[in-house]
Amino acid sequence: MTPTSGHTRTVSRGIAGLIVAAWLATAGCSDDAPAAQPQGQDCVIGLPADAQMFPPVIHTGFNGRDDFLGPISLNFVPDSWKVADPSIATVEQHEKCNPVFRGIGALVHPKKAGQTTITAVKNGMEFTLELYVADYTADEIDLGKKRYYEPENPSATRRACASCHQQPGGADHSPLAIGFYDDAIVRAVATTGMSPKCVSQVSGSECVCGGQDPGCYEIPEEQRVLNVPGGHSWEFTATELDAIVPYLRSLTPKGL
Repeated sequence: MTPTSGHTRTVSRGIAGLIVAAWLATAGCSDDAPAAQPQGQDCVIGLPADAQMFPPVIHTGFNGRDDFLGPISLNFVPDSWKVADPSIATVEQHEKCNPVFRGIGALVHPKKAGQTTITAVKNGMEFTLELYVADYTADEIDLGKKRYYEPENPSATRRACASCHQQPGGADHSPLAIGFYDDAIVRAVATTGMSPKCVSQVSGSECVCGGQDPGCYEIPEEQRVLNVPGGHSWEFTATELDAIVPYLRSLTPKGL
């Protein structure tokens, strides 16, 4: 997220593209594939000319039982944080450089379902992201976990997600990778192996290419298909599909 003088949002068109490419293009499933690692950079104390906070949108959840965490990455150390509605979430900043976060990391801790904004302040400049906290249930988490590890009626098209993602080199689909995307996009990728053609950097949702949304990013065709031998197309029952995303959002972000 590029800086603003207040809460007016100025979107960097390249940020979502980097997030999309990092998740989709490296999502292989092979025992001998190297684990995909972000390209780290030195943590900067101060405000660099290309100061950024990303993702510009975080989708997470709350159910009163499980710990949901929303990772934020920055290439500067904020002076302070502001949550527009502190009843919805708090922010925990990590001072040490974390290469997984590509710099300084922070974690959003949801307190209840709702929507608000989170702002990092540095030298009087503000970097703001949108936070969406969905109202999930403990039953959804439990069902999603079962489908992930031990699906009922397993078959070639109903493999346990863990049979790939828990292997060495398995693609990350923790909140570090999927936090930017809304539930509909994550479900689509899980069942079809393809992302939408265009994704909004303002909402993390599918958008109309060439439409009125100035933050609508068109994903290059070669980055829209998951790099999985044989494809990434799995069967879910309707209730499993509703439950798998809440479960993935409840995972500990990779690297923590």
